[in-house]
Amino acid sequence: MREIKLRAWNIPTKNMFNWGTLQRINRTDSRNIEAEHNHFMQYTGLNDKNGKEIYEGDIVECLEENYVISYSDKFMCFEAWYNGLIGSKDITPVHVKGSEVIGSIYENKDLLNN
Repeated sequence: MREIKLRAWNIPTKNMFNWGTLQRINRTDSRNIEAEHNHFMQYTGLNDKNGKEIYEGDIVECLEENYVISYSDKFMCFEAWYNGLIGSKDITPVHVKGSEVIGSIYENKDLLNN
């Protein structure tokens, strides 16, 4: 069973909030984590080669290429997109074993090929 975690990119402050921070904010003032102020990203249940958790919106480097992690409602799985191509690769522990999270689409757009 995959652990369900979220993180959020806060649009006004341009800061990434991890799961623990979101829980603390919610306990003090739930208005601070309203959807219109944040982009929420779900944990894939997988970690990169360094043990870092992989979330939607992460950019991972694998075999010298940068992939963007996203969730497919159509196929109900997390996917890795390369270079904006119309195609994807299902994310499995085998693919992730040698990958490394190098940024996110919100903080490191310069890492994307397109």
